[in-house]
Amino acid sequence: DAAMHAQEARHHLAAAQSAAERYARLHLARTLLQAGIERLRQQRQGPLLAAASAHFARLTSGRYPRLEADETEAGQVVLRAVREDRTSCPLDNLSEGTRDQLYLALRVAAVQAHAEGAEPLPFIADDLLASFDDVRSAAALDLLASLGERVQTILFTHHAHVAELAARLPGVSILRLPGGEAAGVAAASLPAA
Repeated sequence: DAAMHAQEARHHLAAAQSAAERYARLHLARTLLQAGIERLRQQRQGPLLAAASAHFARLTSGRYPRLEADETEAGQVVLRAVREDRTSCPLDNLSEGTRDQLYLALRVAAVQAHAEGAEPLPFIADDLLASFDDVRSAAALDLLASLGERVQTILFTHHAHVAELAARLPGVSILRLPGGEAAGVAAASLPAA
C-alpha cells in the first residue's frame, strides 16, 4: 500500500514539474510578446506622443510638460497629462479648455507627422479657440503659426479679439470676409512654406 502511494506521489510530482515547466515557458513567451508589442507601440506612438507632449506643454505654459500613454488591463490605451510635479492627471480631470488644448496638440502633431510623409494638406479650423482665454489663444495661435511653416494653416473666427491676437504674429494675414466686419468674421492665414 505504501509503495503504491509512493508511486502515485512520484507521478503527481512529475506532473507538477511538467506543468511548472510549461507555465515557465508560457510566462516567458507572454513576457517577450508583451515587450515586443510595447516596443512596436513606442516606435509608432513615440514620435507622435513626443510631439504632442511638446505642443501641449507649449499650450499650457509648461503646466503639463508631458503626456503619457498607458494600457489598461483590457488592452485600451489611456492618455494622461503629467503635471509639473510629475503626478499624472486623467483626461476627465482636465478643464474643458485644457482638454481642447490637448486635442489641438494631438491634432497638430498628427498633421505634422502626415506632412512629413505625404503632400501636406491645408489645416483649416473654424472657431477653434472658442473656449480659450486670451493667454491660451495666444499660445494656440503661436502653435498654429509654427504649423504654418510646414502646412498652409487657415483659421476662421468671428471673435475680433482672436483676429487681433493673430494679427500681432509675424507673417500672418488677416482677411475680413464680406459682411464679416459687422459680425467680426475673419480668416487668418498663418505663414506657410
